[in-house]
Amino acid sequence: MKRFFFFGAIAIALTGTLILSQHRHEPLTVSGFVEADEIRVGSRVGGRVHRVLVEEGNEVQAGDLLIELEPFDLLERKAQAQQTIAQTSAALARLQSGFRQEEKGQAES
Repeated sequence: MKRFFFFGAIAIALTGTLILSQHRHEPLTVSGFVEADEIRVGSRVGGRVHRVLVEEGNEVQAGDLLIELEPFDLLERKAQAQQTIAQTSAALARLQSGFRQEEKGQAES
């Protein structure tokens, strides 16, 4: 009798394991919404914030303008870039015009 209960318990355990393992492979599909509370944003350029255009809790979409940066740093960078362009253009013009006579004499000696 004890043997019968022992093998019966093993048979029930194996049957239960088999049934549970078959149900685990079925994909679980649900529908719903995922809401994000916080999203970190970044900027391609650094600078000081001049004006914030949205308030905390406002709903925004991708591409919406959130803040304006102070233009001073960007204007300074632009002026430096324009100065570099002017210097490079002047150097290019000198090279394209050819050597001056003094430079030819220095190169020959």
